[in-house]
Amino acid sequence: MSDSRSDEEIRKQAIKNLKRKQEFWKLLVLFTLLSGLFVAIWWFTIGKDGGGSAYFWPIWPMLGFVIALVATGIDAFSSVFGRLNESKIQKEIDKLKN
Repeated sequence: MSDSRSDEEIRKQAIKNLKRKQEFWKLLVLFTLLSGLFVAIWWFTIGKDGGGSAYFWPIWPMLGFVIALVATGIDAFSSVFGRLNESKIQKEIDKLKN
């Protein structure tokens, strides 16, 4: 399966693909941290005496984040995590060439 793209074009595409994958993992970490914060705020504001609202409002921002995570994951589906390096770029280039 021959590809008419130059090595430089393939390299640029590989870097773009890896950056998408990194963005997914960054968003996942942000989701985890913010969800924990939202749940903590909710937990501490419901009150021990039951005077606060027990309505679990953090579900709404968490649901929005899940939608964004799914969209990002579909765009960048992979298990790559960490910084871009030459070996990852070369591996992505090899996948694009084959």
